Amino acid sequence: MHARSLIPFGFLALLAPVAVAWAGGGPQDPAIDGEASIRVVDDAHLQQCLAQLAKQFPAVAVLDTVPGRNIHLLGYSLNGRQSDDTFLQALTVLQAKQTILWGELNYGAQTAEGKTDSLWVSYSGIGGSQYESQYAWSVIGLSAAHDRTTGYGTVVAVLDTGIDASHPALAGRVLPLGYSVVGKLPATVEVADSIDVDGDGNPAEMFGHGTFVAGLIAGVAPDAKLLAVRVLDDDGYGDLYRITKAMFWAIDQKVDVINMSLGSTYKGAGMEEAAIEAWSAGIAVVGAAGNLNLEKPREYPACDSHAIGVAATDELDLKAPFSNYNDKLALSAPGDTKFLPNGEADPTKSMISAIPGGGWATWEGTSLSTALVSGTLALVRAQHPEWPNTSVPIDQVVDQTLWALASTAEPLNGNNPQYEDLLGVGRISAGAAAALGPIQPKPGDIDLNGVVGASDIAVLLGAWGQCVGCAADLNHDGMVNAMDLSILLGLWD
Repeated sequence: MHARSLIPFGFLALLAPVAVAWAGGGPQDPAIDGEASIRVVDDAHLQQCLAQLAKQFPAVAVLDTVPGRNIHLLGYSLNGRQSDDTFLQALTVLQAKQTILWGELNYGAQTAEGKTDSLWVSYSGIGGSQYESQYAWSVIGLSAAHDRTTGYGTVVAVLDTGIDASHPALAGRVLPLGYSVVGKLPATVEVADSIDVDGDGNPAEMFGHGTFVAGLIAGVAPDAKLLAVRVLDDDGYGDLYRITKAMFWAIDQKVDVINMSLGSTYKGAGMEEAAIEAWSAGIAVVGAAGNLNLEKPREYPACDSHAIGVAATDELDLKAPFSNYNDKLALSAPGDTKFLPNGEADPTKSMISAIPGGGWATWEGTSLSTALVSGTLALVRAQHPEWPNTSVPIDQVVDQTLWALASTAEPLNGNNPQYEDLLGVGRISAGAAAALGPIQPKPGDIDLNGVVGASDIAVLLGAWGQCVGCAADLNHDGMVNAMDLSILLGLWD
């Protein structure tokens, strides 16, 4: 059982093992010592870059590479007269000479909840029935949405601390394929260690974050598949290079939505390029606004131009007390939890989801709001498996999907005059968004003719073999084979 911490973030920052600069009203995520990332045109330019840097800095080397993107993580050492800014200046010179396309220091990133030391709370009064009846579902009109769509055929990549795929709420919903840039265990499990990374007395404080987020996405889009991508440790820490690498990996898997219930105050070039590539490929990137009740500094990817930033509201459509706000955000969604006089969460006004080991808990944060938006995007996307097509080209798929949410969102300015136009266009209404589109096609109806029959088998056989992200890959394992044929026969009309 975790207890909800009431220690202010400012005190925790003094305990953290890294220096935190304060500007613009809030904490800035620190640079990672001795790491920077660059993008080059080709390997020849990479070698030129390394040769030039080696003249000034000892032990410059390529630590890692993003496949297919010419983005590289560099490690370097400094002498007594140098600083990270010295290295950054050298990268700026190389960019001016067109040796590199861009270069930047590698910065930290965190869950929004980790930045405020907000922990999940589990007790005997919280269980599966409370999860199924939580206020967020009725606020966003989920029952009406499920009359038209359940997210079938879509895949949501969850970039987080991992997912406990064995949880009953997630059984059969998490794809066996996973990816991890943190640790050696599969991303389809969540693990906790005893290492207190930030020195705040709460080791593994974000253990369960990915499972909790995944449980909310599954509640909104129960027939969507979830792809576990571990980019954060169990204290909720990660870095921009490795998160960016994971974003590109998810893009290569041709997912439909990338949920990023995390953020960094540094606007990374790599992350922004990944968001742009995702948008161009018809993949929505959804990011959390942050939990510091501040307008600045902005959190990314939430405030990137090609991402969908999400603020948090409560059961009355008021801004959640902790939620960040900014004119770069796109939408809001429920994310608040209210507490009873005895200190326990009020189950009728709480965000409730899964935690590792088969349990349930309450939490609060913009991470949770982000999950609701990602799930709703999956609902709408499932209504249009024909996209992209001649009327909706691939680079407009996200625009069209987002339009359904934005055009039906409940306005928030009236209830929140002090945050006018700072909470996105409004609070999502899954029911209203789904009402704009057709009823989701039948499972197995690959050719979208309204029945599951011989013509679908013909399409499936024509796609036989490796086929990442194609409609005939019914079990989303990257192959069209006998397993998919067996699934199709089981769905035969």
